[in-house]
Amino acid sequence: MTMFRKIKRYLSVISLITAFCVATGCKNSGKENKVVGLNQTELIKRWGAPHHEKLILLNKKTILLEYQSNLYNLFKDRHEHDTVKIKELIWKNDGMTKAVWFLNQDGKWISIDQLSWDKDVNY
Repeated sequence: MTMFRKIKRYLSVISLITAFCVATGCKNSGKENKVVGLNQTELIKRWGAPHHEKLILLNKKTILLEYQSNLYNLFKDRHEHDTVKIKELIWKNDGMTKAVWFLNQDGKWISIDQLSWDKDVNY
């Protein structure tokens, strides 16, 4: 599959998730929430220390929680025995929960996806 097709598929998935989140109370838009591509240090400066930090070892057998399900889509082309290390940071403030996922690139944790939801949404 060409890189263009991968990007097109990724953007289609993001559009579907965004539509779902708008309908169910999640928020994934707004200037403050545009964090994909930023590193962990930049987000901690922006939002302060995270409420929760977790390392996810994603492979074909990993069972993710509902709010983490887009990670399957981001890495669906991996081989059966591949494991991807993903760092999850969660912030809680202003009645919102923000989850951001990172990959380690050249020694820095760079954000690859995010999801924000209202405190009244339960996962």
